[in-house]
Amino acid sequence: MNIIFLDIDGVLNSHRKLIEVYKKTHKPHSGYNYPFDEICLNNLKELVEKTNSKIVITSSWRKDEEGRTKIIQTLKDYSLDQYIIGYTPILHQKRGIEIKAYLDTL
Repeated sequence: MNIIFLDIDGVLNSHRKLIEVYKKTHKPHSGYNYPFDEICLNNLKELVEKTNSKIVITSSWRKDEEGRTKIIQTLKDYSLDQYIIGYTPILHQKRGIEIKAYLDTL
């Protein structure tokens, strides 16, 4: 099985998109209001479909309900929610250790 361990910040939201949205709205965005980048989402969709991959969320956004809801809704808008198979455990360790812990459960 191919798995994409997905982070959000800097992967599905970009500095370019933040500047684009700020120029239109003149409002700062941060936290879960940070705008997702359509180009990045389309790239993820293409990657998932071409590699027949599943998605495991590794982002710190997975740590609370608001963050998880925002991720799922955004991925659903791109028909990517169906590929989510889980989240890495929250071990308060480096991300690589959390990914290894997830892989150890397979």
